[in-house]
Amino acid sequence: ALLILEQEGLVVHNQNRGFSILTLGPEDRRGMAKVRFPLEALALELAKSRATPEDIAEMEALAIRLVASFGEDLGTCAREDLAFHEKLWELSGNRWLVIALKRVGVPFFLWTII
Repeated sequence: ALLILEQEGLVVHNQNRGFSILTLGPEDRRGMAKVRFPLEALALELAKSRATPEDIAEMEALAIRLVASFGEDLGTCAREDLAFHEKLWELSGNRWLVIALKRVGVPFFLWTII
């Protein structure tokens, strides 16, 4: 389980010292955004040509949930935001792009909650 969390960028493995929780600062968030935004643009471009009417309806429902969460606590809002983006990434149809976006995107969204 810890190795999976490490692959997702949520914990750090230190040789002979075990695992520790990833700590991020504002500079990390800016650096993650610089990587994530171009990848998200590519995911959106790929998803546009692949999305079915059902996919679009699901994205609209996720967007409604996201907007509704703006009045909630920050954690709820971040989780809804991540759910929306994960669906978009999935719709790209490119598993390598999804892996890259999860690696940089999940910590980006979770950093908001912490």
